Amino acid sequence: MADLVFEQVTSFARGMNDVAAPTDYLPDEVRLLENGRPSFAGSAVERRAGTRNKHATGVNSGARCWGAWEHVHTDGARHWVGVFGTKVYRSTDKGGTWTEVTATTAPTAGWWSAASMRTGSSNYLMLANGGSKLWYYDGSTTLGESDGPGTGVEFLAVFNDRLYAAGHDGVTVAASVVNDPLDWSASAGAFTIRAQTHEGEPELRGLYAHAGALLVFKRKSTNYVEGFGVRTIQVEAGPRGISRSVGCMGHRTIVAVGDQAVMWLSERGFEYWTPGGGITLVSRPMQNFIDELAWDAIADDPLLPCAIYYARRYEYWCAVPIVGASNTAIYVHRPPQSEGNVHRPPANYVVRRGDLVKGQVGQIDADGYDAFGPRLDSPRTYTITGGYEELNAVDDLSGVYAAISDDGYLELANLVPIGQVLFTGDTVTDIAVPHEGTNDGFVAQMETGDKDGVNSDGTGGMAVKMRVRGRPFLHRDPLKRTWSRELRATFAGRGTASVTTMNEADGVPTSKHTHDLKLMGPRQPQTVRVRTTGVGRTQAPVIETADAVQLQALEIGVRPLRRV
Repeated sequence: MADLVFEQVTSFARGMNDVAAPTDYLPDEVRLLENGRPSFAGSAVERRAGTRNKHATGVNSGARCWGAWEHVHTDGARHWVGVFGTKVYRSTDKGGTWTEVTATTAPTAGWWSAASMRTGSSNYLMLANGGSKLWYYDGSTTLGESDGPGTGVEFLAVFNDRLYAAGHDGVTVAASVVNDPLDWSASAGAFTIRAQTHEGEPELRGLYAHAGALLVFKRKSTNYVEGFGVRTIQVEAGPRGISRSVGCMGHRTIVAVGDQAVMWLSERGFEYWTPGGGITLVSRPMQNFIDELAWDAIADDPLLPCAIYYARRYEYWCAVPIVGASNTAIYVHRPPQSEGNVHRPPANYVVRRGDLVKGQVGQIDADGYDAFGPRLDSPRTYTITGGYEELNAVDDLSGVYAAISDDGYLELANLVPIGQVLFTGDTVTDIAVPHEGTNDGFVAQMETGDKDGVNSDGTGGMAVKMRVRGRPFLHRDPLKRTWSRELRATFAGRGTASVTTMNEADGVPTSKHTHDLKLMGPRQPQTVRVRTTGVGRTQAPVIETADAVQLQALEIGVRPLRRV
């Protein structure tokens, strides 16, 4: 009997690549990395932590959160400010309780932009959402307001001691008086400029101050402004700008990453830029995921996607919609890093809630039957009534989505909103922790516990399931069929854990195996070994677990078959 041929992977450092051909994968890539991140200290994969609500009941009777920020008061206290429905609230106890900040002119519902600016003895959190005013929070229980440069301001940025505003008048960018974000009078030194370019785009998509310049984004171009006042200001657009072909889809996706870089969402995916360098598309390894985004919803509501920089993990997070008008997944990118002689490559992965794995949603085809595809024009959710599936209205997120199970059957899958509003804030025991604002009036701490959506008292919640689909193993010969006989997986962690292993031969799943482990710590890994069977030119391991474990290695042993 012929000896088995083994192939293994001991590094998952680059994360997810869902677009490569079997022969194109790098050794440290996987086909799917969902709810798991490459270890920051090494090359293993760790399951992400969950979320927990900071308070017991929804703010403003459970109204949708449209924006939330941590604001440092002049006395050094950190206040959280959130917009729920059409009211602004604050928390002075790190999200435990929320009280309304009354406004003379009531804000309208919609996504918000914010910018912090210190002037003299005041520290303002300037706020805009396309309404009739600019509002500001200065630590008091009353929301201040300013006429600003005009009605409809959507984007704010602080640059060279001025508050800049845009979105209210086509390609116009307005600048306040120096050191006074409340004064927009030309007689005192305020001014406007126009970011006009060759392509004639009629509106701006975002502002961001970085590295001595004010980045001015359109949908199809990236420009910048330099200078301090009317005599020195320069608008570098068109051929003098940063890019004539790559722009930005949404202001809330623009975030500084690390010391020098900025990332954002463009028409082609997620971009990475450093001063003096070109714009790099870093999401290309996840192109199938990018193609599945609800681009129509993003185009209709450019402020829907929302991003943060998670400094401790050196990660850019951007919540995006897959279907409809709510974010339902988070794209994560970790830029490459060098520390001494250690170099870590860039990594990508995706965060989801619920059980939708393949991005497939249901619709009725021309013959009246269910049809499935990666991103259909008229996706539908289902509601179970009397044990039967009933289609909901188009883009109704109240139901569940249908997907094809690993066994090839139709199954219903939850698609739970995530990351409608993202921000970082200090907690009682930690600093700069990611938080989210929800559609039902809650602020929840992320990266905590083992479940998503846990109530403030510790009850409830849904499991966080890590899914890893390894790269296709070719076992030295991509042209020869093999018969899989053995799968091994090595895990580490602490406490009991349940993991599921499976093999896919040419994409066809084999039987699942469940293993109950008792892990003794990160330095005492355990290896599980199962018999597998599957014939194909590629063999790919699949791992699923809802427990906090670390996946360190995968291996499949096959018996080569005769060429036919």
